[in-house]
Amino acid sequence: MSQLLLGEPWGDNPGSDGFMMAFFIGFGIIFPVIMLNMRMIVTVSDAIYIKVWPFMLRPRVLSPHDILSYQTIEYHPLSDYGGWGIKGSASDRVYSVSGNKGVKFHMINGNMVLVGSLRAEQLKMAVDLMPRRPGLR
Repeated sequence: MSQLLLGEPWGDNPGSDGFMMAFFIGFGIIFPVIMLNMRMIVTVSDAIYIKVWPFMLRPRVLSPHDILSYQTIEYHPLSDYGGWGIKGSASDRVYSVSGNKGVKFHMINGNMVLVGSLRAEQLKMAVDLMPRRPGLR
């Protein structure tokens, strides 16, 4: 910032003023605004639709036919998954924006999906009411 305001080069190999301005706008303004406005929208109707704005253009869909079981859990976002956001691998995916509670879905194919929610019990109740295949718990 001193390079832009005071005209003093920053570091041994300073970037151009244009680069420094773009860097400041990108990481000093745009990145914090995006992170502070990140939202997760979970809709339960005929399936479970998970969308984390602005990172997912299309929602992740959990079909009731693909769910083996599910339960509410309490977890440690930092130590278990390295923080909040879209985390994990294809076989153990986590969608979490805040808090430490959620609903963990065990899928028929062996994968697990954790949906973090400040209202995990309400999410589980909505899933309980969702039309599904016989035998789902």
